[in-house]
Amino acid sequence: MEQVPDRVKMAVKIALDQLATIARGLENGRRADAMFDGCGRYEWEVWTEGLHEKLKRIDASLATLQQFRINAAAKGIDPEVTIAELGGVPRYEPSDAIDRWMRDAQREIPFTPHVHGS
Repeated sequence: MEQVPDRVKMAVKIALDQLATIARGLENGRRADAMFDGCGRYEWEVWTEGLHEKLKRIDASLATLQQFRINAAAKGIDPEVTIAELGGVPRYEPSDAIDRWMRDAQREIPFTPHVHGS
């Protein structure tokens, strides 16, 4: 079986790191919500700050991971093993608390919910 080249691993790692950065921000917002009874407010603030760029980073990262999965599978390599070795795909999506908070506060959703999948 072929090995994953280092340059390919680096590209996958960069994609995972981008998602991890977003996930850490959301987790910080969730912690603030828990500490200050924010009910999704702080997570929403983290999510919507720089949203356009955030969505572009997510889309680019997911595209990299998808291409890696396709190429690795074509070479008989299990892509999920490499992804797991590099830290795995983090939870980069906002939680349902954002939707509840926005609904309760009668706010409009400033993002497209197409950010699902991995």
